Amino acid sequence: MRILTYTVTPEEDGRMVKGILRGSLQLSYTLLKSLKWRENAILLNGQSVHVNTIVHAGDTVSVVLSERTPREDLYCANAAKPDIVYEDENLLLVDKRPGMPVHADETEKVNTLINHIQAYLYQKREWNPKWENAFAPALCNRIDRNTGGIVIAAKNAETLRII
Repeated sequence: MRILTYTVTPEEDGRMVKGILRGSLQLSYTLLKSLKWRENAILLNGQSVHVNTIVHAGDTVSVVLSERTPREDLYCANAAKPDIVYEDENLLLVDKRPGMPVHADETEKVNTLINHIQAYLYQKREWNPKWENAFAPALCNRIDRNTGGIVIAAKNAETLRII
């Protein structure tokens, strides 16, 4: 679990919590939408609040993020190594071949790009779905099954948030 915290500035006095989350903390619309329905995920001065709550200078806005863990039944430990174009401690750029889906769908549950990336990082001992609070590698972009090209994978939540 990760907590982002922000102190409201005098210039932001009178804004709504969602304005702080979207503007100052730069949370995506999709993430904010999912946080709204999670109990105690959005806090103002330690108390759970709705996104329309008004903030005042000096208030502390906190967001409790839970790291995603993939469904283990979709994890493919025997996957082929993805065609890596670039890698560092935060990012992985992979050349996706045409015909491979990036995520599981009704026709393919295991042989997907994300499963190949997870298997690669598992074999490198950089990721394990059983680790407490393990962040599952997440794709920052997608391309169609029949299209080839570069797909960006974030290795941590901070990178995913920035990209």
